[in-house]
Amino acid sequence: MQHEYLQQAEKYVRGLMTPQEREDFEAELLRNPELKVELRFQKAEKLVMETLGDQQLEQQMERWKKEKKTRERYLLTGLIAVLVLTCVVWWVMRNVSPPQDTIKAAPSAAPVASDTSSGQAPVLPAPQAGTSEPKQRNGAPSGLSPLPRFALALELSDPPSFDEFEKRNDASREDASVNQQLRDIESAYQQKNLEQAISLAQRLLQTDTGRSNRRKQLLGALYLQNRDLEAAIRVLESIPAPFKEGGEWNLLLCYFALPEQHTRDFTVLYEKISRDNEHPAHDKLLKNKKLFDSK
Repeated sequence: MQHEYLQQAEKYVRGLMTPQEREDFEAELLRNPELKVELRFQKAEKLVMETLGDQQLEQQMERWKKEKKTRERYLLTGLIAVLVLTCVVWWVMRNVSPPQDTIKAAPSAAPVASDTSSGQAPVLPAPQAGTSEPKQRNGAPSGLSPLPRFALALELSDPPSFDEFEKRNDASREDASVNQQLRDIESAYQQKNLEQAISLAQRLLQTDTGRSNRRKQLLGALYLQNRDLEAAIRVLESIPAPFKEGGEWNLLLCYFALPEQHTRDFTVLYEKISRDNEHPAHDKLLKNKKLFDSK
């Protein structure tokens, strides 16, 4: 059952589900909160594993082994030091002559639990070259390390939309060209060739200027899926205010994943969406409010 849910989760994140499948899957997650938490961390781990190449993974595993041995040596040294200190304290207290009218009390020298390891936990590499991976800083609204924030943003993001085929049968050569470009972008996306999909979407943005706002939403979603959050932010922020709402959910998630640079941006946009009941992302924000607040 867990394997089946993980397969469904991957389809959900990649936007490969039909609307009915997506609705059924979201309903199941709402009924099973423990499953939702399990899936969230399972997918975060899967995203990490996908982004590491085979050679990179072997090197990382080797570094982890070495750092683990280093931490164990420091921990053992620390424990020995605590034991020696305990013995010294016991010996001193045993050999100090107390007043005659004082009852001798056995010293209680319980080692204080402390982390004497100076080895740092291994830092996972950025999900992909060129990616603006979030960094932690003092004062950032985060109780979670950057990578789970990054994975959660990908999990909750709106996938690229390829539903603008209403003019496929139009005799206009321009519309036929636009529809063909959309099909090419969708095909590249389905084959997980995100670099090609982005290149085609950039070209479409230049040729289909009459619908540039929708094309920017598409391009921003592709950048987000390709883990290039700063590029996604630049594109989505460039949409004029009256037409910006359709891409603001993905923009909010990009801000959320990059607290180092966009803490204030996230707060402002979060408040805007939460106050506007008519905003297309309002219901999704309320649905996931606990996830945002927990970070």
